[in-house]
Amino acid sequence: MCLLALRLGAQSVSPPVQKSVLHFAPQGAAYTTSLSLGASFTMECWVSLDAASPYAVIMGKPNNPRGTDPFMNYIIGLDQPGTSFAFVQTTGQAGTYRQITATSVAALHTWTHVAAVLDSGTMKLFVNGQLVVSGPSPGPPAAAVAVPFALGGAIPDGQNPCCSFSGALRQARVWSRALSATEVQTNSVRTLAGNEPGLLADWPLDDGSGSPRDVGPQHLTLTPAGSATWEQTALYDAGPYWDYQTFQTPNPGFGIGTVVDMDGSGMTALTA
Repeated sequence: MCLLALRLGAQSVSPPVQKSVLHFAPQGAAYTTSLSLGASFTMECWVSLDAASPYAVIMGKPNNPRGTDPFMNYIIGLDQPGTSFAFVQTTGQAGTYRQITATSVAALHTWTHVAAVLDSGTMKLFVNGQLVVSGPSPGPPAAAVAVPFALGGAIPDGQNPCCSFSGALRQARVWSRALSATEVQTNSVRTLAGNEPGLLADWPLDDGSGSPRDVGPQHLTLTPAGSATWEQTALYDAGPYWDYQTFQTPNPGFGIGTVVDMDGSGMTALTA
């Protein structure tokens, strides 16, 4: 397996090794109803984008649909063209929308680490461990908004996923405190023990089947909805992934055949 290395200063880093990742497409998400964040927090994940996804949600909590402000309470997402990472936050009230956006276009089919930090009234967005943009927060978010915290999209009505991005996630985590730049860089490349100070949830997204487990202290298992599906990591680490073996057919008239594995699963996808 070949892992794509990302450059942080003088270091070459990669996401923790795993066999499976969770893939999302339009109308897909994985969510919990048991998580709300306060005045300081960190959300982080490794993401691989398949395509531009305008106004898509990568992880976070949308605003209460009963409110008058249609925007998100706090999310990592994509901007209007769907090509750059953004951190959006409101207080849950109308007129408090704030968005800070990375100045560079996000690479497609590349594992990128993204972290959103709310720190003492300041919003910070990190991409591959580097602070790329910051700005003032509109105030603490509404902690009791009764809608799910979701990965891959949003579920503002508590039932139907929307606003999903096209791509895959791995190593998604949420903290009750603002991580420093050094902590963002250090934690991004390692597997956590699950008892780190301030850790609220840690979804490795390496399960391969079923509901994504949380190895953090609260064990907030996610509920998959819509088009959330498990995929082989090889599709993203080395993709497009091709492996083939030739064989001699029993009938001499047919000669040599080929078995092609197109997704790294070890299963035959095509026999020619």
